[in-house]
Amino acid sequence: MNPLKNEPPFTQELIMQRDRLSGELEQLRALLCECRSSVKFDLTHYAKAGRSYGNGNLGAEADSEANRLHGLLDKIDATLKEPKL
Repeated sequence: MNPLKNEPPFTQELIMQRDRLSGELEQLRALLCECRSSVKFDLTHYAKAGRSYGNGNLGAEADSEANRLHGLLDKIDATLKEPKL
């Protein structure tokens, strides 16, 4: 039994589009979770490198990259917390 058969055609189309977009959004969320793992791994690497290299140029560059990755991680986390459709 089709639950949409009593709906007007325009409403049926909107509901089908919403369902399709919801599926695509879930796929993007899954990819974002994979990216988060890579960013977290790189962040840990650069944070450790920054500590090992100390206050020299390499240490400053590693700290700068760690800060950039930390900001990216914050953006990913904020996106993953957004409500689902």
